[in-house]
Amino acid sequence: MQKEVLNQAMAMFDSPEKWNSFLELFSSKDEIRNQWFLKLKVALTKFYCDENVIKGWSFATWNFADFRWYLTEFGRESFCICMSWNRIGLWVNSNLFDSQRITDLLSTDKFSIIMSTLRPDEVFSGDWKLIEYGNLHFNSPFDLQFETDRLCWFAGNNTDEFVQQLVDKIDRIRKDETLTSLLIELNKLAKK
Repeated sequence: MQKEVLNQAMAMFDSPEKWNSFLELFSSKDEIRNQWFLKLKVALTKFYCDENVIKGWSFATWNFADFRWYLTEFGRESFCICMSWNRIGLWVNSNLFDSQRITDLLSTDKFSIIMSTLRPDEVFSGDWKLIEYGNLHFNSPFDLQFETDRLCWFAGNNTDEFVQQLVDKIDRIRKDETLTSLLIELNKLAKK
């Protein structure tokens, strides 16, 4: 199968001009990806800073695909919801908060409910306490397992649907009073 696809691709480049066009386009892949994620960034910023503000919660973004939803009182480096490219999860800056204490608390009956908020593709990996990778769906063969380069197309071309899927995930936490209270308590207990 792989050899057949490779032969088809090689046949497409039947002139040096076509091959050179492909090389120019390929060298722009990262910039195209970044522009598509920039479109998502603009839409998320509008939604979370203008349309869907929840008292006590803030939203910050930088670069092309780094987003944080955090309790305003503790700042964007606190134990918060973090998205970077195709991963979304719960993260903390261990320079300002005791990362091990957070891990220990999340392992208790009281705080473990926080760990059920996202799909647990990776758990307790340093400052990332919970990560799900590519868990979005767009009627694609890569649904629920997107890597960044495949996900970026949807960020720029199905932006509204992408935003809505993120809102569904994030607001399960932000709009839940119990989870918000637990996050407040956890941040207080782990603040250095």
